[in-house]
Amino acid sequence: MSPDEGVQNLNKKQELIKPIIEHLSPERWQEYRDLRFRALEEEPVAFEDPVRGKQRLLKFQEGEWRGMLDGRCHDGRTRKIVLVAEVAGKLVGMSTTDIAQIIGEKKITFENLFVTKEFRGKGIGKKLMEALLNKIESDKELKNIEFELNVYGTQQSAIALYKSLGLEIVEMVKNNKQYKGQEVDRYIMKKKQI
Repeated sequence: MSPDEGVQNLNKKQELIKPIIEHLSPERWQEYRDLRFRALEEEPVAFEDPVRGKQRLLKFQEGEWRGMLDGRCHDGRTRKIVLVAEVAGKLVGMSTTDIAQIIGEKKITFENLFVTKEFRGKGIGKKLMEALLNKIESDKELKNIEFELNVYGTQQSAIALYKSLGLEIVEMVKNNKQYKGQEVDRYIMKKKQI
């Protein structure tokens, strides 16, 4: 197969996969929890140490998981937006954002984007981010508030995705995290809401 045929086949595969991007019903909290655990295993640099993260998440009760999917955070001060990507009834990706009231000002902080390994490279992460940004931009309460996220230097495809969606790197924190025996830089990216 020639390289051109390979690209054509990939494009055909991307066209065939039409994920449903949606808010997940709180009744499906266990599926969301399982996807969070999978994210810890597959992308520890993007999330947190898998062992500590799993211990932390295991402390959450059913009501806390349901609350996250219903837009509430366990701290009571933060509103959450959780979107998932579903293909053939299976959760294959998620994006989560926190909207917090901090000293009278609202702050939008992107928490995570995750797509399972077998569905990466098919545009699902971009669709999740576009849906999330559209939801934020259409919310009158969130007008003129910066959207902020952190991403690590090892995540070049994520950085490229975020740049393509209008986010800009505003700060770099050198050697912020240890990953596979090496120090990793963290980038802070922002997008001003209109």
